[in-house]
Amino acid sequence: MLDAGPGSYLATSIFVLAGLSWCRKYWNSCSHLPLPPGPPSFPIVGSILSLGDPVRPWLGFDAWRSAYGDIVYARLLNKPILVINSVEVAKDLFDGKSTTYSDRPQSIVYEPFSMDYNIGVMPYGDRWRLHRRIFHHPFRQAATSIYHTELLRSAHMMLFRFLQDPTSYASHFEMFLSSFILPIIYDYEPKVKDDHIVHIMRRYLELVVAGLGPGAAMVMETFPFLSRLPTWFPGATFKRASVECLQAGHDVKEVPFQHIKERMMTV
Repeated sequence: MLDAGPGSYLATSIFVLAGLSWCRKYWNSCSHLPLPPGPPSFPIVGSILSLGDPVRPWLGFDAWRSAYGDIVYARLLNKPILVINSVEVAKDLFDGKSTTYSDRPQSIVYEPFSMDYNIGVMPYGDRWRLHRRIFHHPFRQAATSIYHTELLRSAHMMLFRFLQDPTSYASHFEMFLSSFILPIIYDYEPKVKDDHIVHIMRRYLELVVAGLGPGAAMVMETFPFLSRLPTWFPGATFKRASVECLQAGHDVKEVPFQHIKERMMTV
C-alpha cells in the first residue's frame, strides 16, 4: 500500500482544484452567452497574476485594453469583473439606462469598514431613493448659486494661506474643502488646520483608504472569515483595521451632528 505523505495530499488538492476550475469554466461556457475576451484565469487566483499591481489596478486595466479591447472580462480571486475601457462604450451602455444600471456592486467589506451608509455605494432601492431625494433638493444644479458666496470666501482664504506658506499645498487644499463643505452641511466653520472635526474626518478617510484598497478588498471578499477573527489573533490586520474604522465612522456621523443639534437648541 502506498504511503500517502504530505506531497500526495498537496498534489491531490491541486488536481481537484484544477478539475473544479475546468468544470466551472466548461459549465459557464455551455450555459451562458459567451463572455468578452480577457486575460487567462487560473484556479483560486483568477486573473490577478495578469493585473500587475493590485494596489493600482487601473494600470493593469489600461494594459488589458491594448490586448483585449474596450470591454474586458476577468476574475480577480473569486470576484468576476467587467472592465469598460472606453468613454464611448460607457456612454453607449449606460447613458439613459438608469433603470438597468442604477444598482451598485455590493461588497461584504462595506459594513465592517463603516461604508454602508455612503450613498455612493448604497444598493438601489427605497433607502437609496430616500437619501437621493434628500441630497438632490439642496444640491441640485438650480440651487448651487446660493453657495457661491461661501465658495468664493473659502477660495480667498486658501489663496491667502498660499501666500503665507506656499509649500503646504495639500494642507491648504484640504482646509479649502473643509471650510466650504462643513459650513454648508453643519453650519460649522473650521478655523485652524488641526480643527477637531476636520481631524475626525481626515482620520476616517485615511483608515478607509488604507483598509479598503483594491487588493485588501479582494482578499476579504475571497476569505470573508478574516473579518470575524478576534483582534488579538496573529495576523488579524483586517479585523483590527475594521474596529478602528467603525469607531472613526461613528465619530464622523455623530460628532458634527451633535454640534448642529447643540446649535439648534441655543438658537
